[in-house]
Amino acid sequence: MILVVDSPLTARDRDRYQLDWLLQSEFQVSVWDVHDLFLPRVDSPILDVDGIDYRTFLSQSNLAEAMKELNGSDVVLVLSGMERGLERRYHNLREAVLRSNARVGAISAGTKPVGEADLRPLTFRGRLLRALREMRFGRLSLARACRRLWQIVFRRRVQVALDRPALKWTWTGPDESIIDELVLGSETQSRALHTWDFDSELRKPVIRTPRQGLVFVESMGPTHPDFAVLGIPTFVTPDSWFAAVRSWLSSISDDLNESVVVAAHPRAAPGSLDSHYAPFKVLYGASRELLANAKVVVAAEPSTALGWCALYKTPIALAQIADLYPLHWPEMRAYSQELGVPVLEDPADVVIGLKCDGFTPSPSFVDKYMAAQDAPPIPFWETVLNDIQS
Repeated sequence: MILVVDSPLTARDRDRYQLDWLLQSEFQVSVWDVHDLFLPRVDSPILDVDGIDYRTFLSQSNLAEAMKELNGSDVVLVLSGMERGLERRYHNLREAVLRSNARVGAISAGTKPVGEADLRPLTFRGRLLRALREMRFGRLSLARACRRLWQIVFRRRVQVALDRPALKWTWTGPDESIIDELVLGSETQSRALHTWDFDSELRKPVIRTPRQGLVFVESMGPTHPDFAVLGIPTFVTPDSWFAAVRSWLSSISDDLNESVVVAAHPRAAPGSLDSHYAPFKVLYGASRELLANAKVVVAAEPSTALGWCALYKTPIALAQIADLYPLHWPEMRAYSQELGVPVLEDPADVVIGLKCDGFTPSPSFVDKYMAAQDAPPIPFWETVLNDIQS
């Protein structure tokens, strides 16, 4: 039996992880939901998928007891929680899974540029400086700042026992260092493969057409559910954010005399964004095809979908519309640097950049953040199952 441990899988998440390919294998597959215990989310699992048995654990003891039932013929594949900086948040999950008798592998097939500030919140000093900076600019109330300061100062350190077993396998995108050293051992077998976005091209190559139109890569702005669920502060109201985006798109559309299509974020329910972007057309579940064939792609938030632009050599215009959340600009600058395209303050600069070919993404982005050069050109799960069987 292969046991997949992750957060609740929506239909879009199942497509993201390509679990349908795994279901077609000869293994019995279960998906155990541990999200309610470790990282609550608003998503709900689909309970009627053939071949998947969902179980929800509401306590650490329930999870630990279930893991005791496993033996050496079972394989646990963990899709979240084994990355760097997550020991505190996922400590209970790691303990329960790694101390089971099953063979445990971690999968983290998403790689993106890391801004200089990304690792700072993982330290005491970094979290404290960020809270003070947000207070200074009026982004954090005094009451909320006091609560955060209490959490920073008095949060207990997690003690990791030296005798905790390590992972047997890791399968990642191009960057193997994304996996926490605390869960690795001398016998851990690691493979640098590719991301889920690159995997979709391997399984079903996009149909290329003559380039036309302007495509906006949509990331839901301040309405993205992770902000509320994970307690990430946002600095712009939805009305202000979407109004600014529409203004940008209108200006560029007029200057280029090109139609605008909004590529909806995979987590957005069909129809949920239409009112935010009217009169522009919003398409759901078609991001890869849209980005591959666009004349120019505009993005106002850091998105892994920008890797498709590098893969398909689609020009990218990064828009500096508003400071949305604490790590927004460090991550945007990181994408700008790695893609080799500028961040624009004025929509009129898009026309200028296209004329001088200033928005063509660097091809090195694909090797660094989408697919390792020596990775086998086969679907991700096929490599995983081959490694387990061998």
